[in-house]
Amino acid sequence: MMMNLSSVDDLNKRLPRPIKPIQFRGGFYLKMDKNEPYTEDSYDWVKIGSEAVFRKVAPCRRCILPNINPETGERDPENNPLKTLKT
Repeated sequence: MMMNLSSVDDLNKRLPRPIKPIQFRGGFYLKMDKNEPYTEDSYDWVKIGSEAVFRKVAPCRRCILPNINPETGERDPENNPLKTLKT
């Protein structure tokens, strides 16, 4: 799972309680030169360094895990951030 940190920043502007990127339990967090949220959704290939190449196989269909705070184990009572992402 890969996500752009700009996407988390944009999402946090719309959430009643901000979250940390770790809430999504991603494998890769991208910090882009351009501040363009959600651009990672359109990537088919990503190259890191000179040898690591990753190909998108399928979109991530999320379970409720992002709604559970990894530090406290508590589930968000309003089903965020997934509820807000659906908008």
